Amino acid sequence: MTLGLWALPALVAVLAWLPQWRFRTTPAGLGGGPSGGRPLVKVYRHVLAWQVMGFMGLQSLIYYSALSWLPILLRDRGAGAVHAGGLLALMNLGNAVTALLAPMLAQRARDQRWLIAAR
Repeated sequence: MTLGLWALPALVAVLAWLPQWRFRTTPAGLGGGPSGGRPLVKVYRHVLAWQVMGFMGLQSLIYYSALSWLPILLRDRGAGAVHAGGLLALMNLGNAVTALLAPMLAQRARDQRWLIAAR
C-alpha cells in the first residue's frame, strides 16, 4: 500500500506529459525528424559529454559520501548527535553559497578551468 503511494507522482507526471506525445519526433533515416528538423546528435561520441558526465558523477560521489559519512565520522570522534548534525548543516550551507556563486563567476570568466580546479 505504502509503496503504491509512490506511484502517484509518477502517474501524475505521465498524465501531464501525455499531450506532448503528439509533438514527438523520431529520426527518419539518417536525416532529421519527420518534421525536417536538425539531425539527432549522438552525444556519446563527444569527448566533452564524457568529461561533463565524469565531473558530475565525481561531484555527486563526493557530496553524497560526505553527506552520509561525515556525521558518522564526527560521532566516532566523540561529537554529539546535535553537534554532528549542526556541522553537516554548516557544510550544506557552504555548498549552497558556492552553488549560487559559481554560475555568476562562470558567466564572467573567459576560462572556466580555474573554477573547476578551485572546486
